[in-house]
This record gives sequence, C-alpha cells and structure tokens, in this order.
Amino acid sequence: MIPLLPVSRAGSVVVAIASALVALSAVGVGAAAIMLPELVPGAKRAWTLAGFELIALVAAILGILFSLGRFRTAPSMALVCVAGTVFSAAVLGFVGVQGRMGETSLMPWLLTRMGLVAAIAGVAAAVALGRSREAIRYFLRAVLVGVPTAAILGFVALRFGVVEEFVKGLSGPVLYGGGAVVALVVGGLICASVHLLIRAFEVSAVNEPTA
Repeated sequence: MIPLLPVSRAGSVVVAIASALVALSAVGVGAAAIMLPELVPGAKRAWTLAGFELIALVAAILGILFSLGRFRTAPSMALVCVAGTVFSAAVLGFVGVQGRMGETSLMPWLLTRMGLVAAIAGVAAAVALGRSREAIRYFLRAVLVGVPTAAILGFVALRFGVVEEFVKGLSGPVLYGGGAVVALVVGGLICASVHLLIRAFEVSAVNEPTA
C-alpha cells in the first residue's frame, strides 16, 4: 500500500476552506450565469462562464478530497493542478463574458478567486519547498522571472486607459513592430517562469517517496 505523505493539519485546513469557497462560488456564479435572462431582462445566458465554473467546481471537489487525505503520493503536484485549473477557469470565464455579467462587474469575484488560488498554491509551495533544496532553487528562479512580468501585466491591467492612449499615438510600423517584440518578450518570460515553477514541483515530486 502506498503511504500518504505528510501534509500539515494547517495546510489541509487551508486547502479545505479555499476549495469549499471555490465550490460554493462556482455553484452560485454558474447558476446565475445560466439564469441571467431571468435575473437581468434582455441579457443572454452566459454559457461560457457557466462552463468554466463547472470546471472550477470539479477542481474544488478534488481539493476537498485532498484535504480529506486523497492524492497524497505527490501532494505538491496535486495542489498545483487544483490551483492551476481554478485559476485558468476563472480567467477564461472572466474574459469570456468581458468581465461583466449583466450590469455587474465580475472584477471583485475574480480577485477573490485569485486569492483562493493563491492560498492553495501557497500550501503547494510549502509542501514542495520543504522537501527539496533543488526545488527551492527552481522556485526562486521562477519568482525572479515571474514577478517583473506580473508587475508589467498588472500595470497594463490597472492603467489600461493610459496604455491604450499611448498605443493609439504610435505609427503603424512602430505599433506592429513594437507590439510583436513586446508580445515575444512577455510571452517568453511567462513561459520561462511557468517552466521553472513546474520544474520545482516536478523535482519535489521525484524526491517524494512513493513506497
């Protein structure tokens, strides 16, 4: 029988609470997305958002099962999968409805969901980094690459109007050429950061005993 690897009680509680909140919000937001015409006359059903909330619900259920003792042969990888799925579903659902459901902005919901993702990912990082020095090195590299990239993207999101005005003032060749360079650089940094982060958890999983 494969033994369950130790995860602190506090970590399990954090995962349980965060996953439960994700599950409850997924049910509520998903139902509201489907019933949107009844809630807001003239609005269309937000099937895209509802579909991604269903995916988030499944991931949240897996997170709850984890907190109850399942998937402990590689806990850091299991939690990364849960956090990554919830993150992707939230972002894609938000983009799919252009950040609004009827007249209501979904930004508070998105930020709250990101906070829950961060809680689950934090437990995953604590589990992984506590077992392997090599994993710590990869994780620090991922942070060094990822934090500046996240800061750039955050600035663009918060100051989108300013960025949009600046872009409108650029000539065609500069706009397209500069845009291509920026897209390649930012895309490359994101890929590098994600690769290093995944590598950190892979190293941790390899170093975790399975028997």
